[in-house]
Amino acid sequence: MAIPYNLLDYVLQHAPIGITLADAAMPDTPIVYVNDGFMRITGYPPEETIGRNCRFLQAHDTRQPSARLMNHSIANGRGCRVVLRNYRKDETMFWNEVTIVPIHDTDNMLRYFLGVQHDVTAQRQYNELLMAYDVINEQMTNLEEQSGELRRVNEQLHESNARINDLAALLAHDLQNPISAMMSFIEILRDDTITLSREDTQLYANVAYETAERMLPIVKKLVDVGRLAKYQTEPLKLFALNAANIVELLATGYRHRAAAKEIQFDIDIPKEFWILSDENALYEVLDNLISNALKYTPHGKRIGVRMSSNITAGIDFVRIEVWDEGQGFSETDLSKLFSQGGKLSARPTGGESSTGLGLMAVKSLVAQMKGKVWCESIQGEGTRFFVEFRAASK
Repeated sequence: MAIPYNLLDYVLQHAPIGITLADAAMPDTPIVYVNDGFMRITGYPPEETIGRNCRFLQAHDTRQPSARLMNHSIANGRGCRVVLRNYRKDETMFWNEVTIVPIHDTDNMLRYFLGVQHDVTAQRQYNELLMAYDVINEQMTNLEEQSGELRRVNEQLHESNARINDLAALLAHDLQNPISAMMSFIEILRDDTITLSREDTQLYANVAYETAERMLPIVKKLVDVGRLAKYQTEPLKLFALNAANIVELLATGYRHRAAAKEIQFDIDIPKEFWILSDENALYEVLDNLISNALKYTPHGKRIGVRMSSNITAGIDFVRIEVWDEGQGFSETDLSKLFSQGGKLSARPTGGESSTGLGLMAVKSLVAQMKGKVWCESIQGEGTRFFVEFRAASK
């Protein structure tokens, strides 16, 4: 049963989509038919549409990949489906899903192109909103995690700074009495109105010197506190550097001090070992560890530094080991090595001062250089400190 022409025309005119018919036999494929749906979508009435190529809806926006695809398909007599940025008569943009269908006559000659237009702006905006929501939701989750981590770091810094400030205040207080005493002795020596015997002059000078000696360890503690505060507030900048150079530089300075304690200083390092690090911070880390090895090793024993490469999970690392044949640490000592305020049972063998803050600074600096530090020790047999950093290219 054939569909009445007037019914077909009614259906085409009242369809909720845009429908166009373009003549494929005429130059530039002009539109020869549009329905009311096309006018509702685009705002262009039939009299402003018939005779024009449908590309006029692209306005200035003709370099779209989808537009090139559609033009290529039409030029080759093929159909396609694309989504284009089109522009209404009032110049507002909308997303137009266009389906092109070639129509052939009974002799298989291409006669027309049927175009079906569907305004998908709302759907596309909805999809974009969903995507944006997913991105925002992911970013919010990341921000919450980062915020939590920052809170934890800030709390740790606050606690650490509070401990550093308390310790600095305590050390400053400890300096007051010896400074006052030393000034009193020096003032007596400087006073021209007081006549002192040679023996009294020597006595006051010796007491002033001994007082200064007692002050020196306290001053060193303040220096260590200052280092801790500095490296907690100034982030390190990491570069590729040859760690072997720094070890050799330190070894040169410590050899004569080791010889003074009749300690043999062994160095087992290559000419080059490149790591990602900060030069000053690495110097301080190794200086602390070598100084401690020398400090806690008795006369006639050995200390040393060796370097090696290590591969973990496919990543190259450089390991620096500082070892000694000293007193070693007990299990209790090992649990307090890198913490503030913990007193160790081991004591320096040559009367050197020890603040207990050096290893705390070592741990902080190594962490900032993205490395790790640990200690292995047997009491009475010696100690081995290890620091490990990621290898770097020269």
